[in-house]
Amino acid sequence: METTSLPPMTLWQFYAMIGTQAVLGIAFCVAMYKLGKRDPRLGWEPGNAVKWIQDKIFIILIFGAGIASYQLLPDLVHSFTNDASTVVAETVVNTATDAIEGNVTTPEVPELSEVFSEVIWGEPNSTQHEALMLMAGFWLFLGWCCYVGNFCASPVNILFKLLKVIAYCCLTAVIVFVPMCLHRFSWDEIRDPFYFLVVAVVLIAVTHSWTRRMPPPLPVPKYGTSNPPAPNDE
Repeated sequence: METTSLPPMTLWQFYAMIGTQAVLGIAFCVAMYKLGKRDPRLGWEPGNAVKWIQDKIFIILIFGAGIASYQLLPDLVHSFTNDASTVVAETVVNTATDAIEGNVTTPEVPELSEVFSEVIWGEPNSTQHEALMLMAGFWLFLGWCCYVGNFCASPVNILFKLLKVIAYCCLTAVIVFVPMCLHRFSWDEIRDPFYFLVVAVVLIAVTHSWTRRMPPPLPVPKYGTSNPPAPNDE
């Protein structure tokens, strides 16, 4: 789809996309955290080499998330606070002025329908696009941090391990697609992220051990403690 005819992204459209990324990013982190210890191998503990690799990958991912958000998040919060306060102040002043002068008008229905027929998110400029991609990278790194930090090996064969990799990559692609292709929220734009999400869900369901049962709990001692009661001194 050509984007040259799209209007430029407004400031509040940019904030709306950042908010949408935050919601999807939190969902991605929760999903990756739970997937990290899905179908755990009972009694599995990482060896020294595996533990060393996990620690290094975790540090790299945290470092990447920090780079993506070091300057963006504080500036974004500060800018949003200032913009919101400015808009609220201007709205209050303009509304009061219109009410005093008797100029309060209600938009006509055709005008409202014309507004809502426009694109939801316009074309971001270079600065907005860079910020959106940094936010996507922040949630991507943070989500994989949750996975690595909560990882536990599963008793599955090499085929299922490969399918898991494909599933998690497809899930990650959804986070990357949001700031790149969504403008009108039409099927042509949603189609690719939707297909990636469907593939990820199907592969996660296929590789899940639905028939696996956890071992029964250990028997409770007769007296509820490991030591029997002391005999009576009679």
